[in-house]
Amino acid sequence: MACATSYTHDAVVLGKFGRFVAINGALDADLTGQVNTETASGRHIGGVGGQMDFVRAANRSLEGRSIIALQSTNRDRSRSRIVARLAACWKGTMNRKTSPV
Repeated sequence: MACATSYTHDAVVLGKFGRFVAINGALDADLTGQVNTETASGRHIGGVGGQMDFVRAANRSLEGRSIIALQSTNRDRSRSRIVARLAACWKGTMNRKTSPV
């Protein structure tokens, strides 16, 4: 049986599961807790899909956890993915209030 994403991504529904864990990827994160999952080198490369739904669900869940995974550096290891501030061209995915960072 297939269910609509309005149900499968509903933070209230998913948040009822105890110890719900959401693991999502990111491109960059800054020291204030903002997370970028959509913009690389000033270019939009993708959407967030249900990422925020699952972050919210994990935050609602009793003993739930939201984990943001990212590489520590770029491919040639010349730039950290954890930065003081996200680039000015960044269009945010997760702000300080919603980010588990």
